[in-house]
Amino acid sequence: MKRAAEDCHADSDDSKRQKANDNASSSAVRDYLLDIEGTTTSISFVADVLFPYVRDHLCSHLTERLEGQDDETIDDIRALAKQARDDGEEAPQIDVSELVKTVAGGKGSEQSNGRARLSTEERARLVAAVQRFVLWCMDNDRKMPALKALQGHMWRAAYRSGLIKGHVYADVLPFLEAATTQQGASVWIYSSGSVEAQKLLFAHSEKGDLTKFFSGHFDTMIGSKLAAESYTTICKQMGAEPSSVLFVTDNIKEAYAADEAGLRVLVSVRPGTMALPEGHSFKAITSFEHIHDLVNEKGK
Repeated sequence: MKRAAEDCHADSDDSKRQKANDNASSSAVRDYLLDIEGTTTSISFVADVLFPYVRDHLCSHLTERLEGQDDETIDDIRALAKQARDDGEEAPQIDVSELVKTVAGGKGSEQSNGRARLSTEERARLVAAVQRFVLWCMDNDRKMPALKALQGHMWRAAYRSGLIKGHVYADVLPFLEAATTQQGASVWIYSSGSVEAQKLLFAHSEKGDLTKFFSGHFDTMIGSKLAAESYTTICKQMGAEPSSVLFVTDNIKEAYAADEAGLRVLVSVRPGTMALPEGHSFKAITSFEHIHDLVNEKGK
């Protein structure tokens, strides 16, 4: 079953899109590519559970792991420091880079296993600097890999401890079972959250460990979800023809990008998702129960 793993177009393109989608209805879907937030999982779970957890536990997470000289956390801080430098004047101007050098190589006041250990004051300054930058990024809805990596590492600890259980809509599990077992299709995930964060959500979901149903995961390291090229690359990595891939998302701009790449598209309408613009040409679903009927339905 498994294989190797921006704007809306003008109305003049709708007839071409209509024809492409109608033609696609005659071929079987062999791969499903699913978004997470607003599609498999409620927007409120991300907004009201995952993001607040990061805000509430960021200081303690950084402090505890820096005390233990955790390599993963040091790498996270280095990546965030680079991002802050790349952002330039747009970002809070904090001298994180020099503090990271202290962690990585030798200015600390103590030594442990050949590595400099930060003093209490140095560690507090570093934590405060990183915290300011991370919260600024979150306040501005930044979705860069450095932030996603840190968030994913924090969520991993919360999932594994049982503090968080991943939300998945009740209609998703029956769909996964039917698609993979009865239809023999492959199911993939493409989300702005890191691949690790995706796997954690499904491994520690309210419905149990769902990771066995997925053939692979993609995040924005492969490209923007608003760029048609990203979907072309994903199809190549799947080993699939775009016309045999069905993408489900709550984001109309992502829908247009996937459609431009030749994928079939359904738009997910769940509580809290953005209202769809008038005149859009995509079929919409409010539950995964409707997917089979819609993809086999001729026309719109």
